[in-house]
Amino acid sequence: MNGELPNGWVWTNIGEIAFKLRSGGTPLKKNNEYYENGTIPFVKIEDITSSHKFLYKAATYITKEGLDNSSAWIVPENSLLYSMYASYGMPIINKIEVATNQAIIAFIPPKDLIELDYIYYYLLSIRQSLKSKIRGTTQENLNAKIVSNIQIPLPPLEEQQRIVNKIEELFTNLDKGIESLEEVKSKLKVYRQAILKYAMEGKLTERWREENKGKIESTSILLEKMKQKSIKTNLKLNTIELSALPEIPLPWKWVKLQDIMDMSSGKAFKKAEYSGEGLRLLQISNVSFG
Repeated sequence: MNGELPNGWVWTNIGEIAFKLRSGGTPLKKNNEYYENGTIPFVKIEDITSSHKFLYKAATYITKEGLDNSSAWIVPENSLLYSMYASYGMPIINKIEVATNQAIIAFIPPKDLIELDYIYYYLLSIRQSLKSKIRGTTQENLNAKIVSNIQIPLPPLEEQQRIVNKIEELFTNLDKGIESLEEVKSKLKVYRQAILKYAMEGKLTERWREENKGKIESTSILLEKMKQKSIKTNLKLNTIELSALPEIPLPWKWVKLQDIMDMSSGKAFKKAEYSGEGLRLLQISNVSFG
């Protein structure tokens, strides 16, 4: 994105706006006790690619023993899952409690301060540019540090919610158009990206901000609430960093992505640990862009 943020928006990063940002792990495949009769949904990349915005189920389940003897952990419902390997950069919101493998990192925000759907749409909006940037380096996948440092333009909470509503309204109209305009799908895809771009620059809510001038809670107050909730914040960017960021409207502010989430990486298993039996293991290579 180019240009400055609207007034009142701030640049931050995923790591600064997370209560928790952590990847998962895979229980030892050859131990049947970790998988047989398991009741914990174990999310892998193919579960993300076979779903859309929300995840309601997983193809594989693990046991409590498998969870306790691996890097896997219980991700609460209504968190954001983000793929880091192969088909990386794909976000999804889990509507059930799950565990994940090491190819997926989970983002848990302060839900009364951050609109999770806004984070989802932002990460979706930058997926292609992120892939292009990664391809130009020796880095083949994402990792917890890269995800934590993903920069995000953060408007006040009310405007985050307004942006989400506007995006979904416009996407609904697009979906209706797709039913009768299959031949223009490629153009609609470009238009979707344009909607996300304008949303993250505050252009979709210019009139709303004007109509609600003086009623919108300041982003500074939002950030202060985050500090009171013991979220580690480092919201200020230096002059060089700010000069490369687009304009955002008042009262948005640029903050760092690490100010709104917690992140950690998981574990990669050796081929010798794989088995033709037991529960299926979802890997990045099983994921494709949907």
